[in-house]
Amino acid sequence: MESDPFFQLLREHSWLRFAHWQAETESTNSLARQHATERPDLLPALFVAQRQTRGRGRGNHVWWSPDGCLMLTVAVPASLLPTDRNQWSKLALLTGVTAAEAIESVCPDLQVQLKWPNDLYLSGRKTGGILIESFAPSGHNQVFLIGVGINFAVDWSIAPRELLNKATCLSSHSGNPVSATQLLFQLIEILAGRLDRWILEPRSWHPDWFNRCMLTGRTVTIGLPSGTDGSSAQGGIMGNRLTGRCEGVATDGQLLLRTADGNLVPITVGQVVSFE
Repeated sequence: MESDPFFQLLREHSWLRFAHWQAETESTNSLARQHATERPDLLPALFVAQRQTRGRGRGNHVWWSPDGCLMLTVAVPASLLPTDRNQWSKLALLTGVTAAEAIESVCPDLQVQLKWPNDLYLSGRKTGGILIESFAPSGHNQVFLIGVGINFAVDWSIAPRELLNKATCLSSHSGNPVSATQLLFQLIEILAGRLDRWILEPRSWHPDWFNRCMLTGRTVTIGLPSGTDGSSAQGGIMGNRLTGRCEGVATDGQLLLRTADGNLVPITVGQVVSFE
């Protein structure tokens, strides 16, 4: 991929200051973190791998990453995000919209839905995910690592059995040939535009995310951090559960659940356990 014209175009003409591809790595987020630590002057930076041996998702989840997945991380300095730090927690939601738009730009016959807070779905099955991490290199401002994984052409005959009824890929649904390089190019171009617009319009991501929310109207059970109602917790072990009818996502990124007693409960931190 690194010699592909699309990748050359990314390195030479997009807003990226550094781009690197390699056949196999433990994690593109780890590569991006090392680069941002050593060369914070060369950001934004893109890292792409054909295979990940220790790909990870949100929490302790492992991301199975064979050939046929687009796996990348973009390291972005906080200076390219809104000045209001309260907006930064919505970066995963903005990235979800970005990835959905990129997929549909190369596969216009597909309709991508989003599952709160960070999953991409096609026809009820997961086809991608988002992982956001942040840290502050010594002596420098905060850096955000935007990790994206998208299944575009997976050989499901080698997949773990537990994934066969849960996951899918673009080529299983689209009548168009799926090019990883075209998808990568679109994702980076759309991300750059989305970040620019986010600075000027902090809620610009919300209408598009709201319209793609696959949980809206469904009965959803959320695992909540122990000792919380989900509205103010920042993390922890998922010990409590809350069930309600989803009414979408608020402009501050919270999932909205209407419980059986009629209360509308905003969920800030939690894990979707089930939905129907």
